[in-house]
Amino acid sequence: LQQVQVDVDGRVGVSALQEWLGGPLWQALSGEAPYQASIRIPAGKQPAQLQVTSSLAGMSILLPAPLGKGATPLPFRLQSSLGGVEQMARLQLGRQLSGGLVWRDGVFNAALLRLDSNDVGWPSAPGIEIEGRVPRLSLADWQPWLDRLQKSTSRTVASARLPGLTRLEIEAREMEANGWRLGNARLAVKREAAAWRVGLT
Repeated sequence: LQQVQVDVDGRVGVSALQEWLGGPLWQALSGEAPYQASIRIPAGKQPAQLQVTSSLAGMSILLPAPLGKGATPLPFRLQSSLGGVEQMARLQLGRQLSGGLVWRDGVFNAALLRLDSNDVGWPSAPGIEIEGRVPRLSLADWQPWLDRLQKSTSRTVASARLPGLTRLEIEAREMEANGWRLGNARLAVKREAAAWRVGLT
């Protein structure tokens, strides 16, 4: 058998992604964007490979800095193996974000997302972990989004096909918190049972 490759071009909107994957994450996105997908099925017993790229032109990220973006282009790339008990994928969003994602038995199980990094790492446990360094972070700008996430109903979380946030560790050269401006600060948030442990140093 010879290698087979299938290429697909299309457009996808946030509403379709939310219907497919569920969860509160999609509240932070709006619009739609073009994409190019390629599935390569090699000869022999090697697993198939998936690659998805997009300019994200037309899709906005409504989060505060440093993750927010308008409808202007920002390159996105996802590369993943297909099939088997465990699938691993590499994600890159411009220079702002890299990620290592893991599916087990066809279910998205875990992810490690790194800010301001091209170095892909892999999660240590189920759930979504976020870490990295940023020039500036305003907790007041992020508070409404954190409140919105906490107010997500248990029904929404239970029906989501995305794992929940379990750990957040951010270092900032300048951080604003409760009226204070801190230099070289570190914010650590970790989920423990039904509560969150928050540290600021």
